[in-house]
Amino acid sequence: MPEVAIIATLEVEPNSRNDLLPLLQRHRERCLRDEPGTLAFEVLVPQEEPDRLMLYERYKDREAFDAHWNGKSLAITKAAAGARLKKISGVFCTPA
Repeated sequence: MPEVAIIATLEVEPNSRNDLLPLLQRHRERCLRDEPGTLAFEVLVPQEEPDRLMLYERYKDREAFDAHWNGKSLAITKAAAGARLKKISGVFCTPA
């Protein structure tokens, strides 16, 4: 199976972005360390949208993404973020 990349958008409660950044950075570290199928993971801060964060993630294949999505690190991050994280959406891409 081919690699997959995800461009994810996280909608966050107003004025909570700076509180969520350390949670996402720890999530990034855990994913890169503990999920062998996670090839890249970057946390992006939009300059013009203060109530959003974005992620660029790349996985060995769709199975590796599914393991990430259903994994421990994401559950930890969602629990710690609580209601400050309003919505997660993403676009699957094929790296060219």
